[in-house]
Amino acid sequence: MLSRKTVFVLGAGASAELKLPVGETLKSWIADALALDAGRRIGAFSDEHVETAVLSYVYEEERNMQPQVYREYEQAATVISKALPFALSIDQYLDSQRANPVIVNLGKIGIASSILKAERQSIIGNPLRQAVRLQGGESRLPAEVRQTWHLKLVQLLTAGKAKEDLDSLFNDVAFIVFNYDRCLEHYLTLALSRYYGTEANAMSQVLSRLEIVHPYGQVGNMPWQGGTTVPFGGEAEGQLRNVARSLLTFTESAQSGVTEQVKSLIETAETVVFMGFGYLPQNVELLTARFQSNAKRVFYTTYGVSRSDSELVEIDLQRILQKEAANPALAFNGYGSFEAFEDAGRCSDLMNNNWMRLTREPLDS
Repeated sequence: MLSRKTVFVLGAGASAELKLPVGETLKSWIADALALDAGRRIGAFSDEHVETAVLSYVYEEERNMQPQVYREYEQAATVISKALPFALSIDQYLDSQRANPVIVNLGKIGIASSILKAERQSIIGNPLRQAVRLQGGESRLPAEVRQTWHLKLVQLLTAGKAKEDLDSLFNDVAFIVFNYDRCLEHYLTLALSRYYGTEANAMSQVLSRLEIVHPYGQVGNMPWQGGTTVPFGGEAEGQLRNVARSLLTFTESAQSGVTEQVKSLIETAETVVFMGFGYLPQNVELLTARFQSNAKRVFYTTYGVSRSDSELVEIDLQRILQKEAANPALAFNGYGSFEAFEDAGRCSDLMNNNWMRLTREPLDS
């Protein structure tokens, strides 16, 4: 079990281990989702669900078709596709276009469609394959599932926890997920149901106690979350617009109140684990505590980060916690200190290499 109140901060790399697209691949998928098809007799968008979502904006509450508005969405599709190769991320691009609601609306539709497709094509996406992959004990799991950090997380959560202790399963853990997908929620639903021999529906009450925040929204809620429910990897038929509207740009997130919840989690955590996180300035700002965090330890991945830039990552961590790392090369002007444990590998490497530290009290406790 986790030794202290632990907050996991998950970035794109955390979902990449389940084979979700990141970076350039994700931007390409979004461009494909918004592709126009000149050969269609009705509608310009190749994807029928995207077309339906666009039409819902065009009609809005009007009874009649508004051709000019539709043409604006057609033009926006071309603008977005041309711009994406130059964007650091789709999130940053949409935030830069926040004064243009057509581009923002259409961009979110493209994100929603692409992420739902990514869920379907992930290694836990196909319902038939799920039944096989998560059937029985660990030895029955294929290597690609065994090698993800999600398996280690389940083992951390369940260690020492009897079925009678399910009500307290998530007492010492919370998640801040910068991704739009629901891979974490879906994996926990399946794996915990199998581990404790409980039907997925019966796990809903337990899972409803899980504190998990998506600062930029998610592509629909899981059944136990209420609201606009979309099955994992579903098509969101007729609901794609509603799903898209629940996604937030950086500016919208800051105005929504979710930022306060995120900062509170960072401030009250005793251990913070950053996995697959890209340390983009806007996300560092969103996480930065309003006052000094209680965190005594930080674990973080720097996979794909140069040795030179990794020194700046430590400064970002100090800023986020409003504290100084023990013996830092450069110190942020704060108070207190924390131990920092870097892992240059993937998320699964961090979990494997720090298993004992995550499950035991700090030496100075």
